[in-house]
Amino acid sequence: MVLVQASFPLKKQMEEYQKALRYNTMAELMAHKEDLPLFNGFDVERQIRTLDGAKVVQPWAAYNWLENYKPINTERIMEDYKDDERLVKYEIISAPDHHLVLPLPVLAGDRKYPKLELKSIDNAVDQLEKSSAPKFSLKGSEKFKGEGDPFSPSGAAPTAGGVKQGEKKDESSGNKASEALDAILVRFVDVNVLPGYAYEYRIRMKVANPNFGKDKQVGRPDFANFKELAGNFTEVKFRKGDKDLSWIAIPPETEVYATADMKRYAKPDTIWVQVQAWLDAVRTDKSAQVEDRVGDWVTEDIEVGRGQYIAGTKDVKLPVWDPKLQHYHFKDRSVGKASTTGAAARKGVVPVDFNAGALLVDFESGGRVQVKTKTVLDDAGTELLVLTGDGRLQVHSSVGDYFDGERAGRHQMWLDWIQKVASGADASKPGGADDFKKPGGGKQ
Repeated sequence: MVLVQASFPLKKQMEEYQKALRYNTMAELMAHKEDLPLFNGFDVERQIRTLDGAKVVQPWAAYNWLENYKPINTERIMEDYKDDERLVKYEIISAPDHHLVLPLPVLAGDRKYPKLELKSIDNAVDQLEKSSAPKFSLKGSEKFKGEGDPFSPSGAAPTAGGVKQGEKKDESSGNKASEALDAILVRFVDVNVLPGYAYEYRIRMKVANPNFGKDKQVGRPDFANFKELAGNFTEVKFRKGDKDLSWIAIPPETEVYATADMKRYAKPDTIWVQVQAWLDAVRTDKSAQVEDRVGDWVTEDIEVGRGQYIAGTKDVKLPVWDPKLQHYHFKDRSVGKASTTGAAARKGVVPVDFNAGALLVDFESGGRVQVKTKTVLDDAGTELLVLTGDGRLQVHSSVGDYFDGERAGRHQMWLDWIQKVASGADASKPGGADDFKKPGGGKQ
């Protein structure tokens, strides 16, 4: 999924309210609750590009990200992911009924969301920590009931006016402040993205019209006709290194890497490559047409020859999710009759189809070299020339791939996951050795 986090300049918005509603001071505006901002969420438009961002595949169009997210929200059975306590304490995360900050679902395992890096939010928090003067923040309203609303925190009691049931409402809240928060958080997720494309977003904020129905109190009667006011669309910028890009690329769900394990190279025209594939689900019983959820990166080595596609089916010791027991366990492959040859060897494994969508054009490696009458194992590095599905040529080396942080992180996470499931659900030792030997000797 794509996680979009942005900041909105609440203080500047409040200054616009003060001028438009003809209040002399900010404190005077804050004393009139009926004129304070009540956001109605935001609109999102999305544009889809090719992976490199060069060409538009689908032009700008209104995108209902919330509708796509609702099926996930209905399955929320755990507490939400914990945001930075300071954002909650200083109400940088506004009341749920403003529909500005979507609570994030808990990620599987020990995974963490990216750190929030917005200078305007950091500056707002720093100022609040240094100042003892109260700041105005967005309060809740009576419309929020907390029932089936994705913006409602998971497991939260129904609320009224931003206060949980059973708590005493502070009627003076917001009246003591003379200044507004500099910035508040805006957040949504897009779960409807596909690998191999880049996505652009732009956001338009919406707020209830404080002049609605007050046709006799405004300079122009039509100012009181609109229930809602909308701002201009603002494009989302994504930081990549030291550059700001208007799009975020969703990489392929399969990656190929050059390994450095020469001991397995028995054939002169083949080589072992490591394939890392994101596996959403796996069919463990073809006769029953049943899929088991995986939802993680799976690592496996595949033997490939020159001019062959990097693909193959491997029996993998694979943890799958058991919805009844609510935990991962190793699933046995359905092998038919008990007398089936090799059935015991496939205990606790399932067949997984690996297809990198790429072609191995050529490779160079050490391997077994004949020196006079002796066969010597040349432990040199490995280089691969790969043709990707979109027509690009890639060069991989075992040394370069060894130092690839994403590769190493995913592979180690895979080994740790196997070990964790094995320790709790299976007495056998986990499989899957790391074939990326450290240059100069030793193991990673």
